[in-house]
Amino acid sequence: MHRFSINCKVDSVCGELSDPSGRAEALRIFRRLGVKKVWLETYRNRNVVPAETLAAIKSCLVSNGFETGAVIVPTRMSERPSSGWDSVTCFTDPAASRKMAEVVTRSAELFDSLLFDDFLFTDCRCTECEARRGVRSLADFRSELLAGVIRESIVKPARKANPKVRLIVKYPCWYENYHEKGYSLETDNELFDAVWAGNETRSPDVPQTKACWIQRWLGNSGKCEGGWFDPLSCTPEIYVEQARNTILGGARETLLHCYDYLYRSSTAFAQDGGSLKVVNDALCAAALERELPGLRHLAELVDGMEPYGVKTLKMPDADPVSDAGLHPWFNMGGIPVTAEVRPGTPGSTLFTSHAAAFRNIREYIESLKAGNLPFFLTQNAAEALGISGEEHLLPPFGSGPDFLKLPGLDSIRNRLLRPFGIEFHAPPNVSLLLFHGGGRRLAAIQNFNDAETEAELKAPGTRKKVLALPDEDRAEMLPDGKIRLGKRSLIVLGEGI
Repeated sequence: MHRFSINCKVDSVCGELSDPSGRAEALRIFRRLGVKKVWLETYRNRNVVPAETLAAIKSCLVSNGFETGAVIVPTRMSERPSSGWDSVTCFTDPAASRKMAEVVTRSAELFDSLLFDDFLFTDCRCTECEARRGVRSLADFRSELLAGVIRESIVKPARKANPKVRLIVKYPCWYENYHEKGYSLETDNELFDAVWAGNETRSPDVPQTKACWIQRWLGNSGKCEGGWFDPLSCTPEIYVEQARNTILGGARETLLHCYDYLYRSSTAFAQDGGSLKVVNDALCAAALERELPGLRHLAELVDGMEPYGVKTLKMPDADPVSDAGLHPWFNMGGIPVTAEVRPGTPGSTLFTSHAAAFRNIREYIESLKAGNLPFFLTQNAAEALGISGEEHLLPPFGSGPDFLKLPGLDSIRNRLLRPFGIEFHAPPNVSLLLFHGGGRRLAAIQNFNDAETEAELKAPGTRKKVLALPDEDRAEMLPDGKIRLGKRSLIVLGEGI
């Protein structure tokens, strides 16, 4: 069952929440939101929340029916600054490991779940880091370095302080660069109890379906449970789209980051946010609250259902390639893609150059040909795999937005959908996601354009409108079988709901 939670930064934990009247106001907001869990930051940027403050806030929350957990933001834990981003920790500095173990121990003594924010990486290339790296690649060195920090300074002290503690790591949204910054999905799925997705697709230049794709890809890579997003430098429309796509991506818990940004009046720069700014806090909060009933309904609809559609592939812990960040753009072109970590059973597939990382990928392609199953390759994928022939090549294009401008995109899409008995006709920036399970089928169509548009879907089991967001009047089935989609809207179609 899906649930919403919220976190509170060090600022509010040491500020309003440390005062009874401030806690009372926060409780009113938490109840209005219907969140089930409140996460409290215990460390950020060398700011350590006193244990007595955390204990008092936790006691208040628990007595009022809320679960609690700790968030650790591992910024600036080293005495030696990183040679890269100044918020990042240099993990070859022994002081960083000592500080991490200290913060983890204090947090685990008070809380049964610890969530590590997405600064558990390094970009440092100081003299010591380079000396320790030697001839290894940056990715291998940093992954091994972070694995040691996690084992010795997170897992061991946490389990010693609290044997029943759950440890969770949240990944950032820049999924192509995980490995080179020290993240390892293989290692983290072994050492942590769960991973979460940072779905901050807040910019209009980023495909909103990236939130859904990352959530699914991390889930297929291991034990992804939750998703997290924020309102920084974000319009209210895009803010709630982050929520929709986190749920469509299968998150069991959706964390609202954060109480400070949404409900504390602020136009200041977000700490650690660089150019990101809190500009629409009240508007984003209001948009979210209006849509919460619909978001909960959306979560109920997709609960227990599995996505299906055209495969896209990316191996965990693989280095970035020439088609970096392309996968979610396929969905912005109306192709219902899935996020796979291995080829699996042959089926309709869109190949990017990521495919070259899979050892038996050429045999998989031959099986597609033998089964007369449709597939396309980007020009970069064809070059990486040494495949020629025009029949399965996508026309040349540059970046993700250029894919949406391809001539014949409608034909490409429907050729890939043929094995599913589905046709979908829509303009660019209208996405389609398909779900099945328990004898039911659902189709979720989203219009990311700032103007009303129409689409047409011919698919079994999707003839009835079961939900529209942000409100029921924003999208509808038309008498001629087409679908009217208001600007920045979502419609869910199905039967037997």
